[in-house]
Amino acid sequence: MAKPIGQKSVTIATTIDKFIKTGQTSTVFKNTTVFSNDYIPKHLFFREEEIQFILSNLTKPFQQITPQNMFIYGPPGTGKTASYRMICSGLNEKAKETGQQIKYHLINVKYKTLSQAMGDIVKIYAPLKPLKGLGFDDYKNIIESNLKNGYIGFIFDDLDKIISKYPYTQPIDILVNTFSRLSEHGYKVFICALVNDRTIEKNFKISTRSAYAPQYLNFRAYNASELSAILKDRCMRGLKEEAYEEQTIDDFGTFLYSTSRDLRTGQDVILEAGYQANMENKTKIVYTDLEKSLKKVEQDTLIESIVKLDETMLIFFYAIAHIQKENKEAESKAVYDFYCKEITKLNIEKCSTRHLSRNLRPQLEVMGLISSYRKGRGKKGVSQIFYIDEDDLDDTYDICKREVQQRIKNNKK
Repeated sequence: MAKPIGQKSVTIATTIDKFIKTGQTSTVFKNTTVFSNDYIPKHLFFREEEIQFILSNLTKPFQQITPQNMFIYGPPGTGKTASYRMICSGLNEKAKETGQQIKYHLINVKYKTLSQAMGDIVKIYAPLKPLKGLGFDDYKNIIESNLKNGYIGFIFDDLDKIISKYPYTQPIDILVNTFSRLSEHGYKVFICALVNDRTIEKNFKISTRSAYAPQYLNFRAYNASELSAILKDRCMRGLKEEAYEEQTIDDFGTFLYSTSRDLRTGQDVILEAGYQANMENKTKIVYTDLEKSLKKVEQDTLIESIVKLDETMLIFFYAIAHIQKENKEAESKAVYDFYCKEITKLNIEKCSTRHLSRNLRPQLEVMGLISSYRKGRGKKGVSQIFYIDEDDLDDTYDICKREVQQRIKNNKK
């Protein structure tokens, strides 16, 4: 087939070569790893007091004392995870050097069910054990059988993002209660919860609060100058000197702060801008590059979240977006009617409206994709209203629609 006039001919081979070359000879990067969320800096800026507070508690096993449980809260991207990664790595190394039986386990439970979280803990002790068919009590028994010696800390990262799924409709309370009560059986166990939303503790049962009884520590949000300083440090370590201007990063840090975006977003955007600069053979990242990369990073994040949804949750989410796109309230009955119409195209048995509202809604809310509220009272009854942020609605609708159409197409094959 003849190519359209004026369009360059690009083969897979040349495209692959371009990507490989980009990875080998960068026009802007010295070290991309410093922009990764897994990067552990040697020094964490503006968190000296918080780290000292945590260490004053978590070093107690070295004096043969079980630490107090901890509840660490604060907005995303404020250094909670980074602090604990750095602390746990250092303390585990110190325990190894001194030959003491002390272990600190950092476990991320974001977007996992209670069973998946327990399975991750079991894998620490029995990495080859088949998990299929195991129930909660089975997981608990395996874990307890490995707690007989030494001090063990379980740090649950993103605990407020754990997913509620029947029959465990209160997974946070169950997890905290289970591990807090291990000390009552003679185990030298302590737990730390890392959360964005402090209000989750209001849902703890009285017995859980009594057993948990944690120390509290707030990781406040970085201000504009702190965000800029951290990003400039990352750029100094990760970018070539001529690849950026400090004023550009200062302005970007101020923008992130003013729009309530966090450090992680800033790092992702600079990384993306660097990749784009490489592809275009540019030697400097300017502010407009960061603006373009911000949109791409946020859209890619949204796409990743949507394509991970199973069919039932995808159609439920799509129904909300479709109705809201028509400038109507995404009320539970209207959402359910649209859901029922679309789900039949995938040859999947439809769920009840109760299941959508009670089981799937909390999962979408935990993922930050929707919010909801109740409306009405009296004879007309109460209905639930689902809501997608207006800034994300157009992209959400378009991505959901494409994903639904693709899955319907795949289903017909």
